[in-house]
Amino acid sequence: MRILKKFYFLIFFISTSAYAVENINKSLIAAYLNNPKLNAERERTKAVDENLVQAFSAFKPTLLSLLIKVIQIVLK
Repeated sequence: MRILKKFYFLIFFISTSAYAVENINKSLIAAYLNNPKLNAERERTKAVDENLVQAFSAFKPTLLSLLIKVIQIVLK
């Protein structure tokens, strides 16, 4: 009888734990998708990332021309 009670308790504990984790995950997903503050911060981060790519792209032609000049000097 004790083993049966432990077994039922274990099954109950596992099933409620899985249900609780599922509810927590759903709540976090809903908060992430529907929270206006999070959405605003997400958009701000995207804008910063885009500006960063544009800032780095300004150096690419300079580095390429510098590299070409160095290669030309080395090959002479």
